[in-house]
Amino acid sequence: ASIFSAGVAGYLIGIFLMPTMALTRQGGVLVWIGLHAFGGVIGGAIGIGLILTIRIRLSIKEIGVIQQQEFK
Repeated sequence: ASIFSAGVAGYLIGIFLMPTMALTRQGGVLVWIGLHAFGGVIGGAIGIGLILTIRIRLSIKEIGVIQQQEFK
């Protein structure tokens, strides 16, 4: 989903905000879409990494709480 939405954002930015000459020099709107989609891949990978890290951290914390309760 992040790749698609980043590609759509790249399309909209390329069409409405980029000057035509600058966009043409850079390879057109397809290159702009590709760059944004690649950014979506990177953002998605970072997001998945953060979510997995937080899940592991929370599960380790819960295990620690359970172990402390068993020793009381």
